[in-house]
Amino acid sequence: AGLRNCPELTVGQHHLEQIDTLLDLVKKSGMMLEINTSGYKNRNEPYPRPDIISRAVRRGIEMTAGSDAHSPKDVGRYFNRIEDL
Repeated sequence: AGLRNCPELTVGQHHLEQIDTLLDLVKKSGMMLEINTSGYKNRNEPYPRPDIISRAVRRGIEMTAGSDAHSPKDVGRYFNRIEDL
């Protein structure tokens, strides 16, 4: 939410270490990671951003797509942009 609403925020090395810990827990628990395409509207990238998705891929975490749709026209919005991720 912070990255969505405050574009000046950045993710530093300490944050990435915390993200790695969280991704390890996601993998251990058998949870999936949602790639939310609504980020393309605000930051021109999905949530989580591509480098974090790559970290999840390296761990073998399953993923699902979501578009955070609040109206029928937004269902599946930007799904075509995540195929290569």
